[in-house]
Amino acid sequence: MAAPVVQGYQTVMAPVADETPWPGAPTTATDAWHARFPLRYPRWGFGDAWITLAGALLFSIAAGLLLLADSQSQSWQKIVILLSLVAQWIPMLGWPLLVTRWKGNGAVLDLGLTLRNMDIPWGLVGGVAALVAATAIGALTQKVFGDFDSSAGELLAEFKSDTALLIALAVGVGIIAPIIEEVCFRGLFWGALAKRGVNPWWVTIWTSVAFAAFHLEPVRFPLLLVTGMILGYLRQRTGRLGAGIVAHMVNNLVAVAGLFLV
Repeated sequence: MAAPVVQGYQTVMAPVADETPWPGAPTTATDAWHARFPLRYPRWGFGDAWITLAGALLFSIAAGLLLLADSQSQSWQKIVILLSLVAQWIPMLGWPLLVTRWKGNGAVLDLGLTLRNMDIPWGLVGGVAALVAATAIGALTQKVFGDFDSSAGELLAEFKSDTALLIALAVGVGIIAPIIEEVCFRGLFWGALAKRGVNPWWVTIWTSVAFAAFHLEPVRFPLLLVTGMILGYLRQRTGRLGAGIVAHMVNNLVAVAGLFLV
């Protein structure tokens, strides 16, 4: 017998044939569903995914306007750049957390925001795979467009003269950004498409395209697209975000460490 799902204030039987509470539900929700934990059918969707991206852009622009206050000070410029990065994270993390609680069951159940033991080896393997793939595609891209760097790499290099800001940026790029971007792209964006019954491989592709385009780095688009595909596969394979977060951290931390060692 199917387990009950709470939709709004009414308990109903979930009309899904593959033993999941809704199409594309993460393992956290599926496990809770089989344990007969009452779930609400998530009412958040594709529009909410776009709200996170639009909000990130607007918050970043708003923070950037602070440069007008003192555009001559290099220290102030660096602080504003750091604030612009943090500002875009507010809607990218805040809206998914808010909307899944408001219209669903919270980020853990609705998005699979959890880390289980098997996610660590999966994440390490995925992180290495992403680094290898990115290196190969980066080499090909370099042959076509010449030398290039990521915007994060350029920022880290620029911050080298200020140790405190450099460490803050490194922590943000290496640890915080992977969590937030996975919640946004492989969490809310992924779930919004999957709930519509989109094939998992197409979900992986579309979320990878959105992930790559979001960085606004045309030269690095192929590299970011392949990285997104690997992270999307981890979401698809494990059914939650933990492995992708680990892989994303591995990928970013290696780049950060390289700048510290140079």
